[in-house]
Order: sequence, then C-alpha cells, then structure tokens
Amino acid sequence: MPSLKQAQLRHIAFYEGILWQSNELYLKGAISTNDGLPLFDHNWENIQQGYSYATLLASHDLDAAQFCSKYASSGAFILNLRQSPTERIAWLETTLHYARRYGNRQAEGWHLGNLGSAYRDIGENEKAIYWFEQGLQLFRESKDLMAESSLHSNLGNIYADIGEYETAIDSYSQAKAIDEKLGEKKGYGLTLSNLGLVYLHKGELPQAISYFEGALEVLQNNTEGDLRGTSQALIGMGMASEHMGNSPEAIRYYGKAMGISRLLKDDDTLSSAINNLGTVYFNAGQLEEAARCYQETLDISRKRRDRRGEESALGNLGGWGNFTKAVRYHKQALQLDREVGDTVGEATEFANIGGVLQARGKLRLATIFYNKALEIFRSSNYRRGEIRSLYNLGTVHCDVDDIEQGISYYLSAMDLSQQSDDRPMEIMALQQLGAIHFDLEKIEDAIGFYQKSLEVADTPGDLSKVCQALGELGNAYVLLGSLEKAINAFRQCSVLAGQIKDLYKEGISLFNLGMALREVDRDEESVAVLDRAFTILEQIEYAELEQLKELAK
Repeated sequence: MPSLKQAQLRHIAFYEGILWQSNELYLKGAISTNDGLPLFDHNWENIQQGYSYATLLASHDLDAAQFCSKYASSGAFILNLRQSPTERIAWLETTLHYARRYGNRQAEGWHLGNLGSAYRDIGENEKAIYWFEQGLQLFRESKDLMAESSLHSNLGNIYADIGEYETAIDSYSQAKAIDEKLGEKKGYGLTLSNLGLVYLHKGELPQAISYFEGALEVLQNNTEGDLRGTSQALIGMGMASEHMGNSPEAIRYYGKAMGISRLLKDDDTLSSAINNLGTVYFNAGQLEEAARCYQETLDISRKRRDRRGEESALGNLGGWGNFTKAVRYHKQALQLDREVGDTVGEATEFANIGGVLQARGKLRLATIFYNKALEIFRSSNYRRGEIRSLYNLGTVHCDVDDIEQGISYYLSAMDLSQQSDDRPMEIMALQQLGAIHFDLEKIEDAIGFYQKSLEVADTPGDLSKVCQALGELGNAYVLLGSLEKAINAFRQCSVLAGQIKDLYKEGISLFNLGMALREVDRDEESVAVLDRAFTILEQIEYAELEQLKELAK
C-alpha cells in the first residue's frame, strides 16, 4: 500500500498531466477549445489540490519542486482564463523560488514573464517591466527566440498602456521579426493585433485596420488559431469601425468578441468588449443600454481585481447622472489612473471632469481641465484624445462668447481629424463650424462647412449624420433664398430619416419641406407634406407642435 507521500506524488503527477493536456487542447485553437476548457473545468479542484501537494513537499523533494514549477508553466495559457491576477502572482512567486533553487533556467524565464503579465493586469507597471526585462535577459542568454519574442510583445503591451507608443512599436516590431523568422503564426497574429491597437491610438486608422485584418486572417485559422486572440482582434476592428462612424459594424464586431469570450469564460476580454459596446450605445443616446454595459464591466473588473478595467468603467459611468455622483466616479477613476501610471487614462478623466463642470455652467474651471487633458494627450502622442480636447475647448469658448477662439479650436480639431481619418470628429467639427457661421449670418461659409460634413458623412454611409447635414443645409439655403436647393435637401433628409426610423428628424424635415414648398407657391403639395409632418410629430408627442401649427397657418 503506497505511503501518503507516494499517493500525493501520484496525484501531483496525474493532474499535472491533465492540466498540460487541457492547455494543449486550448492552444490548438477553435476546433479543440471546447474539449480543453471542459476538461480543465471538470478537474480544476483536483488540479489545485495537486499544486498544493507539490508546494507542501517541494522544500525537501526535488520531484515535487519540479512539478510545482510545471503546474505554473504547463497551464500558463488556460490558467490565465481562470485565475485572478493575484492568484496567479501567488502561484508564480512560489514556483519561481523553486525554479531558481533547483537551477531550472528555462522555467525561471517563463515564470518571470508570467509574473510580469500578472503585475501588468493589476496595473503595477514598474514591477511588470522589471520582471519582463529579467526574463528577456535570461532568454537572450539561452538563445530561446520564441520566448524572447513573447517578452518583447509583453513589454510592448506595457509601453502602449502608458502611452509610449514609439517604444511599444519598437518592442512589437522585434517580436514580429522573430515570429516571421521562426514561422510562429499565433504569436505573429497576436503581435499584429497589438500593433493595430497602437496605430489606432495614434490616429493612423488605415495602418491600424491593416494590422487587425492581418491578425484575424492568422488567428481565425481553424488548426493553428487562437480564439482569445481572435476576440481581441475583433474588439480592435470594432474600435476602428466606431472610429470611422460605422456603429452597426462596431456592434457586430463587439458582439462576436463577446460570444467568444463567454464561450471561453474569459472575463478579461469580455469586460473590454462590453465596455466598448457601452460607448457605442452612449454615443447613440441609448443611455440605459450604455449604463447596463458599463455597470457589468465594473462588476467584472472588481471581481477580477482588474484596476485598469475598473478605472475605465468608472470613467464611463461618470458620463451622466447627478453632479455629485459623476464627480465621485471620475475622481475614483483618476486616482486609479495615477496608481497604475496610465497617463492617457488620467488625461481622459481630466476631460471628463471638464465636461461635468461645463454642463454645470462652470465654464472657466472646465477650460482649465480641458487644457490639462490636451497637454497630456499631446505629450503622450494620443491623437484621438487630442482631437476631442480641441473640440471640447471649442465648445467651451463658444459658451463664453469667445467665438473667434472657439472657431480656432474647431478648425484645429477638423484638421487633425482629417489627418487621422477620424470621421465622426471631423463631421462634428464641421457641423459646429457651420452652425457658428450660420449664427453669424455668414451663410455661404456655413453652407461650405455643412456641404463638407455631408461629403464626409456619406463616405462611411452614416445615414444619421448625412440626414443631419442635409437638414442644416436646407435651413441655410432657405436663409440664402435658394429655395429649390432647400426643398431638395429637406426632401432627401425626410426620406433618409424614414429609412433609419428617426421620427423626430423625419417630422421636422417634412415640416421644413412643407414651409419651403409654400414659399414657391406649391400650396397643394405643401398642405399634404405638413399634414404628414404633424401626424409624425403628434406620434412622438413633440413638445412644440402647437407652435409649429401656428407658424404653418
């Protein structure tokens, strides 16, 4: 009959084998993931017991110490899906100790790299860089190119997190060169996805999309693919689609990423997809859906002790609601940003606080926060944040009747948006410039800006923004006396509004069309169009309907 120690060693060896098998099945990608994860989940309790036995015996038994190290390395990828960062750190610090004690340099290197990843997940960037650089030095000495590539990628992730984009690109490029040399497709695909994110943050959209598409081509491969990597690349494509103003496409990509993440029970990637989906809903004015997404992201992040995800969700939840609650959310997010060294996140919170202050009418104070955000975004080379800060400064200067300075900021936002291919922000800046010149009775200038916004909105097929531009153009043409052009614009606007089921825009554009038809003595058509307008506006209980009816008499 085996002794207790022998029984424990058999348990250790058997369940280390199950862990290795589960991890290998997961790494085989889309075909085998459904086999690897259930196998792991079914045996997870016994795997944890096996690791406990190994640590218990490791100080005086070489085999147990080696198994202790194997548990952390054999299941490195699948454990990342099931353990919180703090749980991973506890395992890895123990296994690193025994790898060093018994001179296992290869295992030591992998534990160093995995420790770096775990510390990055809890936002301790300096510790993460320390562990990554130690691991990188070890693998350079042993000439393990595949491991070296992995650590270059991990360092790239850290530098991207803190806004040092050129350093991140350099790290990723070194990883990419090694992967190409080795023919390592999975690592190559993940590196392409990471490069896509960096170029997206830099505002270089075509380059970002090219990298995301390349990543998906590799990672979706049925035999050598990576489901988790695929979901991350899909999130990148969703962000790029949103950047281009194509919200339906962004929702589609985020939905696919969420489906994969839920299949894998990968809360890290799932929370990222849900958070981004919330932003799409928020920008579309669907605030309840947005709040639901942000709250779910916050719950997942706090459960995982993911400070970076928690910060992002808090910042988003502070985007509306009462003043006190909004400021509290943003201050919590700002504190987390500072703790983890996320300068871009810090700038974002300065901008968010500026928005809250502007909404409360504290315009001078809002300007101070917007300028702080602009300064940090520029120093971090985060183009998208810089554009939004310029736009925000344009709005607040116009609010205090400093129109000339407001126009200057809007023009800067427009120019930078064009350079970065940020179409939603370019359209917003153009339409604000049109509205300002309209109010200044510089109608031809206003028409020029509205016409340009129409052209930009039409490129990605954003019907809502096309509809808005047509309505503004119609109003400008009326004031200029070009009634036939106004009629054409209002008619197109009403048709598009009907297609996208925007009853407010449809009703208002029909009212404007009816009034313009009356001006050119097409009374019969005018009456019919106005009747349709009033029917639609009654349906949505438009507050100023009676005033419109008085105008039409």
